[in-house]
Amino acid sequence: MTQSRWPSVVVALALLCPAFVEAATPTTLDSLVTAERAFATRSVGQGVRDAFLAFLAEDGVIFSPLATNGRQAWESRAPVTATLVWEPVFAEVSAAGDLGYTTGPWELRPNDPQRATGYGHYVSVWQKQADGAWRVAVDIGITHAQPARGLGNADFTPGPLHATPRRKAGPIDLVALDLAWTRDARAKGSAAAFARRAAPDVRFCRDLVAPVVGPRAGSEMLLSIPGVTLWNPQAQKVARSGDLGCTYGILERRRLGGVAPDSSVYLHVWRRGDDDRWKVALALESALPESKGR
Repeated sequence: MTQSRWPSVVVALALLCPAFVEAATPTTLDSLVTAERAFATRSVGQGVRDAFLAFLAEDGVIFSPLATNGRQAWESRAPVTATLVWEPVFAEVSAAGDLGYTTGPWELRPNDPQRATGYGHYVSVWQKQADGAWRVAVDIGITHAQPARGLGNADFTPGPLHATPRRKAGPIDLVALDLAWTRDARAKGSAAAFARRAAPDVRFCRDLVAPVVGPRAGSEMLLSIPGVTLWNPQAQKVARSGDLGCTYGILERRRLGGVAPDSSVYLHVWRRGDDDRWKVALALESALPESKGR
């Protein structure tokens, strides 16, 4: 995977008034995980390009390196001469059963034995289509060193099953949450702003390091990074039930002393809790080429 499970990421703007829906069920979550595993199986059996063309939504977006239509991008590419394998280790689905996400490790295994295997983690946001099939709406990832545990050694963990959400009037604006996060980071620092928004089980993924879980681990990672993070959201996607959604865009990490800012693409997965407050369930940063290695 380049900077995503191949640099792929997405989304269409959706400002929705959530309707009353039934709670998500284990069967709904199972169907999402089954789709993810079928996607991975097709990548191994028929190649990366074929797999993405089969499972990307028509309006799915990948990052190459910035957001672009994923199907158009993959149609213009030659078949990949390497084997891309991955597996989900965590998944969560909305109460409406129309939006969910999966995450886990990937490996890119070159056909040339002289080339090294690549490693990383991916995040895919999935959307249920009109025909009832799951398709990838957002796909993005990070690269890092070979993990201590390889594929097949990690246990799958299901995300929380959402209770039927209360009806809420008006549109849901997750983009505004990213903008408020920027203001908070300017005032109080990136780590403090992250801690205020992090869900108890938040996952934080960043290039070159293994993902971490939990507000404390995420805050500690941010404390080790100089500068203040500023988010420029470009789009959002929200479940009909108004309990799960995502934003993506470009972030800048600005440092003192006239140093040029580091730039990355990012994905935030937002979850609305029982108290109606939105928390970040997953945050991912993938550095743009000009910022890698800084």
